[in-house]
Amino acid sequence: MTNKVISGQYSPGSSFKIAIALAALKAGIDPHERFTAQAI
Repeated sequence: MTNKVISGQYSPGSSFKIAIALAALKAGIDPHERFTAQAI
């Protein structure tokens, strides 16, 4: 059986998203709050 978590070829951004999400939670940002981007 192959461990796809460690053997898959994922871009470095994938692990960076986890670090950003953990930092946001630690900073107290509500994970259920929605943000909308407005066009400039």
